[in-house]
Amino acid sequence: EMNEIFQITLKSLDIAIKSFENNKNNNDINEEIEDKIDTLEKKFRNNNIARLNAKQCYANAGVMFFDLLSNLERIGDHAENLADLTLQKINKSLEYSKDAMEELDSIYSSTLEALDIAIESYENRNVNKAKSIVDVEAKIDKKQKSFRERHIRRLYDGRCNAYTGAIFLDILSNLERIGDHSTNIAESVIENN
Repeated sequence: EMNEIFQITLKSLDIAIKSFENNKNNNDINEEIEDKIDTLEKKFRNNNIARLNAKQCYANAGVMFFDLLSNLERIGDHAENLADLTLQKINKSLEYSKDAMEELDSIYSSTLEALDIAIESYENRNVNKAKSIVDVEAKIDKKQKSFRERHIRRLYDGRCNAYTGAIFLDILSNLERIGDHSTNIAESVIENN
C-alpha cells in the first residue's frame, strides 16, 4: 500500500516540476493523480483501521502508517499547487532567468533527497536513516531563505517583475513544505521505533 501511494505522489511532484521547467500544461494529469492520491489515502486509512481493530498490526505501526498517509496526501496537495503555479506561468507567458531556474532545480533536488530519506527510513524502520533528514531539512530551509533573498534582489534590480516573483516564492514555499512533510514522516519513524 505504502509503495503505491508513494510512487503516485512522487509522479505528481515530478510532473509538476517538469511541466514548470518545460512550459507544458499537464494540469489535467496532475488533477487525476491528486484525485487518485486522495482516493488511495481514504482506502488505505480504512484498511489500516480494520487491521488495527483486528489486531493484525501493532499500534505503533498503525500510527506510523496514518502519519505516512497524511503527509503523503499533503505532499500531493503541494504538487497540485505547483501544477497550478505552472499553469499561471504558461497562461501569462512568464519567463524566468537561468539563475532562478537553477535555484528551483537545486531546492527541488534537496526536497527529493528528503523525501527519499523519509520513505527509505519508513520502509526499513531505520531510525539512523530517519535522523539523517535533519541535515537535509536544514539545507532546504537555508536554500529557501537564500533563494528568496536572491530573487528579491533580482526584483529590486528590475530583472524580474512582481508577478513572476510571487510565483517563484510560492514554488520555493511549496517545496520547503514538502521537505517539512518528509521530516514529519522521518520523525514518526524515530518516535515509533
